[in-house]
Amino acid sequence: MVKNEYAQFVQEVNGYKGRMIYMKMYLQGRFKLMIIQLYIQPHDQDKIDKLDVYRYIDNLLKTSKKDQFKVIIMGDFNVDPIKLDTIRVRNDTRLHWKYNLLVSLKQKHFKNVIKVCHSSSSQSLPPTWIRNSLSSRIDLIFIDRDLLPDLIHGQTSKPHIFTTDHRIVNAYFITQGIFTRPNIANMKRHSNSRKVFDYDNTSQKQWESFAATGDTFVKNSPNLMMPKFTATIKTLNKNWCCIRDGLISAANDHLPNRMVTDTAKPFVPLNVLRWSKALRFLSSLLLALTHKKIHANNLLNLTSWSTFIITKVDAIVDICVDLSAFPDNFDVRYSSSENVFTVKHVIVKLC
Repeated sequence: MVKNEYAQFVQEVNGYKGRMIYMKMYLQGRFKLMIIQLYIQPHDQDKIDKLDVYRYIDNLLKTSKKDQFKVIIMGDFNVDPIKLDTIRVRNDTRLHWKYNLLVSLKQKHFKNVIKVCHSSSSQSLPPTWIRNSLSSRIDLIFIDRDLLPDLIHGQTSKPHIFTTDHRIVNAYFITQGIFTRPNIANMKRHSNSRKVFDYDNTSQKQWESFAATGDTFVKNSPNLMMPKFTATIKTLNKNWCCIRDGLISAANDHLPNRMVTDTAKPFVPLNVLRWSKALRFLSSLLLALTHKKIHANNLLNLTSWSTFIITKVDAIVDICVDLSAFPDNFDVRYSSSENVFTVKHVIVKLC
């Protein structure tokens, strides 16, 4: 399902053997996004068919890179990356072919959203499939590493409107950098361009002319030729501006250059980056405060709990200040002397 305001950008929808579906979106600012949803069969009996789907996905990813698409690939992979990591830790070279897709994504520098957001070892990540005593992490979201600056948060949650033995994996992005990029045509009409110097194609003679002009500029600048000056912020800024102007002037005169339309993504607001970092920190903290880990690490014991939380209190206080969120009848600074479940409840509220 695609929200109406984004559906206008969808130019192609296709699939393969009922195992995957993908759509290509052509967005403003010459930004191209491809989203792939897949379901890989759970059994390994039909090796030829499964490897054929892997091969199709691999070719699609190669083509998308050539066509400059940024890619999000998600779904039920029916292989557990935690088990793959365990095999690699043991330096076991006998890697089962069912891991081929995960290996390929790693080679292409795709990033596992949950692992990125919770910055912890794979072993501590919660499972996404649970049936009786069996569990594994097979529902995954991988993103192109170029999308990492736009990623805010990722989490695993329980479904509430339908019954399934799978958990829901979510990823949240800053839409400003993806869907609301500047329109190239408008930028060209308003001459929103900048000069770029072509250093790779600069000849030795041009470098020598640039250096000579720069030397001449310095020798003709009284401020730069003073034998002594007081090193204050004002004089340093003034001299640096003089050096900068000389370098730019020499470059304009002697180095090859071209004008380009600046299609770079707008800067992400600092408050968004700060809150994104806070969410990642709180999420990783909650992962360490599951009932299982509380008992495994003896966090019900006040001494163990104090040792665990004391190094994290300052970060929690900073987040409370940033969000202007101060829990009633609870002072975050004294978290080490509070019950672990009380503090966990406060952290959940902050999220």
